[in-house]
Amino acid sequence: RDGSLKVTDFGIARMSESQQETMTGDALGSVHYVSPEQARGSKIDARSDIYSLGVVMYEMLTGRLPFEGDTPVAVVLQHINSIPLLPSEINPTIPAGLEEVTMKAMSPAPENRYASAQDMVIDLDLLKNDPGAVFNYGVVPHVSRAVAAEPQPEPQIYEPEPEIVDPEPYYEPEEEYLPAQRQRAAVSHRAESRRAERRDDRRRAYRDYSDFDDDYDDFRPRARTPVFVFLITGILTAAIFFGGAAFIISTIFGAENAIGTDDISAPNLVGKNFSEVLSSIQYSEYNIVEDESVYSDSIPEGVIISQEPPAGRTIKATTEIYVTISLGPKKISLVDLIGVESRAAKLKLESLGLLVSMEYEISDTVAEGYVISMDPAPYTELVEDDIVKLVVSLGPEERYATVPELTGMTEEEAERALELQNLVLGNVIPKETENEEDHGKIYDQSVRPNAEVIEKTAIDIYVYEYVEPDVPDIPDFPDFPDGETAGTAVLWVKLDETAEFSEVVILSMGEVLYEQTYLSEYGTVPVTLEGTGSSLVSIYVNGILVDEKIAVYE
Repeated sequence: RDGSLKVTDFGIARMSESQQETMTGDALGSVHYVSPEQARGSKIDARSDIYSLGVVMYEMLTGRLPFEGDTPVAVVLQHINSIPLLPSEINPTIPAGLEEVTMKAMSPAPENRYASAQDMVIDLDLLKNDPGAVFNYGVVPHVSRAVAAEPQPEPQIYEPEPEIVDPEPYYEPEEEYLPAQRQRAAVSHRAESRRAERRDDRRRAYRDYSDFDDDYDDFRPRARTPVFVFLITGILTAAIFFGGAAFIISTIFGAENAIGTDDISAPNLVGKNFSEVLSSIQYSEYNIVEDESVYSDSIPEGVIISQEPPAGRTIKATTEIYVTISLGPKKISLVDLIGVESRAAKLKLESLGLLVSMEYEISDTVAEGYVISMDPAPYTELVEDDIVKLVVSLGPEERYATVPELTGMTEEEAERALELQNLVLGNVIPKETENEEDHGKIYDQSVRPNAEVIEKTAIDIYVYEYVEPDVPDIPDFPDFPDGETAGTAVLWVKLDETAEFSEVVILSMGEVLYEQTYLSEYGTVPVTLEGTGSSLVSIYVNGILVDEKIAVYE
């Protein structure tokens, strides 16, 4: 009554005969403080201790235990299947916030409890400074309510709560792979997350304030402290003691023995279809849980790859058998490679783990070396090492045409003649000529007439282009005496080696002195001129001025 703190044992460290249960190979513990998951024989963590602390708080607030029964087994089953009366139903003066903290700590599902003792201490500190605070945790009974001190009948079948192994933050998997129990846990977690967001600001503000508040305590005026504040202080001390010294024992009670389940042998599930196993009466007595799903190149989809515990091991009927399920070979969505260069398409398919075969065909619409079609069609679901066939274009089919005779034609006439043969006109190469009549006429072509070439081949032509002759200046020569007789002059002329024939023309003062055509194979030929005295002559071969000489007639 004077506010002094007294810590009592609450039946955890020393237990009366009526509250003990002895089991070979398991721990001794008080059934009144055991968590549901520990009673089921599931794996436990720090949140199991928080449940036990919640029971202690419940007893401190109400003066009675949340669950009582004629036998330890009856008490254990109530921890698993029932929830107690709210403390406020027993003692209406209990603050709402303190009741919320107690019932949150005693949540049947571990994920709905405090994640750590530190989180619980934060809420208790808030209540210590603001007794009227509420948290809106929404602690609503979700199992049929049990009345404290009223024994419950021993049920024949019960569904265990979801097993929580790792207290780290929850990461929600894809719901299509979750069993019903895990989906319920996920929904519960999301609801808790939304509630947690609403109190984040209040907790952050409290952390900033707490250090200052501790220093300020010594200077605040003393006032009469409500009894429940001393109660909260006692609970805080117990919570710190629980977390720091592991006050809640990790294996208070082995529920597998407590509820009298028999030993059974784990079945061999490897190689069986998971859905068929769940629906089979043969395996109805086992607690089979999907652990994970993985891809497998050799095991069909839905077949069990492994299990834990392994087949043949002796287990309890409530022991969960975790199985790994095959997703089958990893699916590959075939990309659309039509119109892609064949080498790039092949590399892309090989990078996806697919095999490639290539066929070739002529196409008038797809450029050579590009993909025309593929089999299977784009976006088909494949698996590794499946074969994809690419049909690659060879370009249009090659057709041949006969080259026409173009010599003597004009450029326009030659272009029309080539188009008729599905050929094209190539380069036009001019050649000067002093013969005006040859102007614009073709005297040669790049491909001989009547040759067979691929359609659309370009044919070059050689065309004469007229230029006026260049008349050189005539030097003054001395006059020859009257009565001088005529003589001859011999000039050597080099023929045009690039042509089959060489036309030789010799002019003097615009007068043609000599004109003759030779076979160019003669190389150099002598030309005899007749005249008197001497004269300047110009020598033309195939219309081109090749030399100028002074002919002396003797």
